[in-house]
Amino acid sequence: MKTIERESVRVAVLDNQGRVLLLRAVLPTEEWWELPGGGIEPNETREQAAIRELSEETSIAIDELRAHLGTVDTEFTFNGRRYLQREAVFLASADAVAVKLPPPDPDPAARHTEYRWWRADELADTEEQIHPPQLAELLQAA
Repeated sequence: MKTIERESVRVAVLDNQGRVLLLRAVLPTEEWWELPGGGIEPNETREQAAIRELSEETSIAIDELRAHLGTVDTEFTFNGRRYLQREAVFLASADAVAVKLPPPDPDPAARHTEYRWWRADELADTEEQIHPPQLAELLQAA
């Protein structure tokens, strides 16, 4: 099976208490918590994509990113296709505002059903699946 390569972005948004925003992603067979993010559109920089995706997925509007935390490679199969997704992870700051999730997409890769602001100790202790798995380490290095 041919692997499709995809460039994408994720945004680790920290509030004034140092908590990070995660969205619950749900498929019929599994669920996990992930950073807001998505694909990079043509003629768009990674930074522009990160700011746009954050706004689209959470209604949080920011003007700039604080830092690039690193790049994470993720391999997965979806709809019978194999993907290698290279995710640039950025750091941003925002107040712990109420997040407005967009209406359900009729054909999403996964649906975001809720959001939560997580403390570092909660990330370290949780049994929940977190994406990217190395999120706690990326945040510690920030």
